[in-house]
Amino acid sequence: MAALLREPYVLAVPERLEGDDWQTLLREQPFIRYDRSSFGGRQVDRFLRSHAITPNESVEIDDIAALLALVGQGLGVALLPIVDGSPPLTSARAVSLAASTFYREIGILRSRDGNPASAYLADCLIGVRL
Repeated sequence: MAALLREPYVLAVPERLEGDDWQTLLREQPFIRYDRSSFGGRQVDRFLRSHAITPNESVEIDDIAALLALVGQGLGVALLPIVDGSPPLTSARAVSLAASTFYREIGILRSRDGNPASAYLADCLIGVRL
């Protein structure tokens, strides 16, 4: 797979919520979960398990904009990727996961059959990224 984008996950918290310790915030605040049936949600689930964090879940959604809107309304915190081209955070702020940061990679799988059209498409998309 050739990665086109690598988007870091952060902990989105309401703007007025104090503190930058992501582990404490995840343990103490209501958690708005990225839907576990989605690729990104499974990444969040693995991250939480690897850090032995069982958050106080309030809702589960598979839409990054909706997650951010709920965080912005002060309804909890959410682990989500910073998506290229998305509008800046409003009414919410991003707390870094520091050394524990994980990434969502967007890519393209190349065919093994040597199809020149698929190879050309992959090369064009990778070139656009640069």
